[in-house]
Amino acid sequence: MRFRVAILLVLTIASTALFGKDITYEQGKIVRIEPLDQKVPIPLNSRTAIMAPLERLYLIQIRAGDVTYFADCEKNRYKPEWHVNDQVRFRIEKRDLFLLRPNGKELRFRFTKYTPPPPK
Repeated sequence: MRFRVAILLVLTIASTALFGKDITYEQGKIVRIEPLDQKVPIPLNSRTAIMAPLERLYLIQIRAGDVTYFADCEKNRYKPEWHVNDQVRFRIEKRDLFLLRPNGKELRFRFTKYTPPPPK
């Protein structure tokens, strides 16, 4: 039984390595990157409210050709590795935008929107 499990495990790993999907990245330039503190009003009584921090985010805009992509990331997950006008490699998968770090790993941002190229 253990032999069969071991064989199955080896075949699974081998098939993943052989048929794993290739990751392709787009080339772009960072147009804007800045911290954003979102606040939400919390009512104290019927006349007053205080603004309490909700999330601390970094906003990033990347331009690739005529398209600008917008994304955000929690501030505690992002350490400044890029600056405005830096060339970056990125990919989008569903609702995530992944930036390729200089060390070869990816940093995940939440993909929020994009601006399409102007009509011709």
